[in-house]
Amino acid sequence: MDDRGRAPTFRVVRARGQRPGSEISVIGFDDTPAAALADLSSIRQPIKEAAEATADLVVAEIGNDVVDSGGRLVPATLVRRST
Repeated sequence: MDDRGRAPTFRVVRARGQRPGSEISVIGFDDTPAAALADLSSIRQPIKEAAEATADLVVAEIGNDVVDSGGRLVPATLVRRST
């Protein structure tokens, strides 16, 4: 779930009688400012690095360079908060 899906997810968890962060973990992705305000654990994705890697591949492909089709990994970080 992206960070914006937090509120409906919390409602469902609470409707089932559970408490987010203590009885069930809820983790979003994108690590938006809203996640920090809601104290939502989130995966921080290195958007700039991913975009740069994508652009490099596109430029190489346009230039008919040999492109490694094995993909590239960009490290993501878990930002632990109360959920």
